Parts: sequence; structure tokens; C-alpha cells
Amino acid sequence: HRTYKSIDQAKKLENKETYVVLTIEGMHALSMKNQCIKETKATLFSRIKKIKHLDPPIFFITFAHHFDNNLCCHAHSMFRLNILGKWNPDQRKNMNYWGNKDGDLPAPGKTSIGFSSLGMEAVMELLNVQKNGNKLVPKTDNGRRILIDTKHMSASSRKDLYEQVIRPYNQQNTDQIPVIASHSAYSGDQTLAGHIKRYGNEEDDFTPTRMSEFFPDIGFNPWNINVCDEDIHMVVETEGLLGLSFDERVLGASTSWKKKYRRRKPTTIYLLATNIIGMAEACRAINKHKFVGNAFTFWDTLMIGTDFNGVVDPVDKYPTAEQFEDFEGHLKRALLEYEKADELGLTPQTIDKVVQRICIDNAWNFVKKHF
Repeated sequence: HRTYKSIDQAKKLENKETYVVLTIEGMHALSMKNQCIKETKATLFSRIKKIKHLDPPIFFITFAHHFDNNLCCHAHSMFRLNILGKWNPDQRKNMNYWGNKDGDLPAPGKTSIGFSSLGMEAVMELLNVQKNGNKLVPKTDNGRRILIDTKHMSASSRKDLYEQVIRPYNQQNTDQIPVIASHSAYSGDQTLAGHIKRYGNEEDDFTPTRMSEFFPDIGFNPWNINVCDEDIHMVVETEGLLGLSFDERVLGASTSWKKKYRRRKPTTIYLLATNIIGMAEACRAINKHKFVGNAFTFWDTLMIGTDFNGVVDPVDKYPTAEQFEDFEGHLKRALLEYEKADELGLTPQTIDKVVQRICIDNAWNFVKKHF
């Protein structure tokens, strides 16, 4: 069976090859037919069983994507385009909260519902978790555990996942389930409840609810597709993985920002650095904001999660992986410009190690531990 060890052995041969770890983006691939017709529960769980025994294996599943999957609510992620009087692409069904049909604001109390009962069953099956009385326990002889990526889940869905599965399971068991957010950016919000409260404010040309303290002209994108402090704390506390998107809009490049800085390509590193620093500062609340080298902190979760294979508008300076070598050097300089860099453990002596972890080591170590 293909595992981390087989990748590590190949790596030691120093062949100039690319190694791929398989993942799936969107449970609609298992739960829907033609992305709009519900599959039966039997078909869904038959497919889950099949992928849990594949070789090479599936490492994780990005549970939600852009449209309804009959399992959990997806976050608002696309522009509204007025084409022939219709909203297209139409994400509204079960977008943000369960029961959403027309994109209207939810009735009181509805915003907290993110998962269907079938969706919660599917999550637990993938994670090899089952109920035993009022406890969650491992489900043995059930194939490989497939981890859950929270990207594209709405704030309501993430809230349900944390409260009903991740927190109780990790509190009751020694084998911990890590939280993954594979290609995200920082919303600037503190809580999932804050995101949920502002579902109705997610306009196409977003207005940041919080500006960067590092680069004042950049405001964080407040849509709930991005991670808030609560999400970041969950990733860090479970020793998970947080991928940084390279999509300008996700990173906070509003229309007004683009008009001012579009032709000043060197400034685009600050879109990325500002999000990194914002997320690191969010971890002061759990005392995990500072890079120390020999203890797990925020700086051990962060990786590159470009989303280059998605529908994105990449930052101008780094439109493809060919520019990653430039990105590495630019990021080192940008992070050290932050006036509180030393409080985050970022110094001329540590910056090489920090950026090495962001670019390579954190993702590699996570695969080593969980694959």
C-alpha cells in the first residue's frame, strides 16, 4: 500500500520527480448525480466504503464546494452575474445555512444549522468515528481514515463539525483528528458566530470589516469562506494544516485596492504577508502566535495552498509555481518589515526556518504524520 514511507523512500533517491497525494474537492462527487440530483444513502455509503480502501489512498476530502451536496452548507464563494435576468451561477440552495433557497436572510435560529443528519453520518464514516452512548469512539476495521478539509464549508457547517465531532472526539480519545483548511485566507473576524451574523452583508464588491494593521490599505475579505480566529485556533490546537490561497480577491484585493495597486506588482507580496500576520496575531489569544522552533505553534500549520487549479485570479507577482523561488525571498523580507515581527518570533536569525516551513516542511511533516 502506498503510504508516507513509500514517498519518503522515493524522495531519498533524489529523483527530480513530482509526487502526488490524492484528495477530493467536493463530496458532491459521491452524494450527487450530475451535481444536482441526490444519490441514495446506500449509494453514498457504498462509494465512501470504496474510496476508503483505494490504493493509492485518498488523503482528505474537501467536504463542501460551490454548490449543494445534500450533506452540508457551502459558503458563498462566487460573484452574482445578472445574465438574462437570472442569478448565474446560482449557489443559493443551502448556501451558508440549511434551508436557504432564494439567498434571502434566514429566519431566526436557522443560521446555526450547517449539516444534514446524512451529512453528519458521512463525516463520521470518513473519519472512522462512531457513537457509543454519549461518547464518540474510534470505529475499527472500517478502512482508512479520510480527513476532512473545511474549505468551502459555511461558518454554520464548520460550527457543527467542531461542536459535534472534532472537539468531543479529541477530548475523549488519544488519537486526535486534525482540522484542515487547505486553501484559505483570513477574514479578520473573531468568531464563527460573527460570520453567521453577517451572512447578509456578503456583497460582490466587499467592504472589509477590518483593515490590516501591517499594510493599512489592505482590508481582509470578510466573507465566511475565509477563516476567522476560531477556525485558526481549531487548526492550531489540533495540529492541523492551514493552506494560504493565492487568489487576490480571497486575500482581500477589493476593487478599490486593485485600482490603486494593480500596476505596482511588488505590493502583491503584502496581500499574502498581511494575511499571514493577521492569522498569527489571532493566535495570541491561545499563546500560539510566536515561532519557537521546538514547540507547535501557528507557524507549524501554515503551508502554500494556492488553488491554482481552481477558478482564481492569482496575485500578479506569483501567477504560477514558477515564481515560488521569488515568493520565498519576498516573503522573508515582507514578514520582517512588520513592526511586531520579533513578538511573533520572526527575526533575521529565524526567518529562513519559518519560510522553509511555510513553503515545504509543514505540509511534508503533516503528510508524514497522517498519510
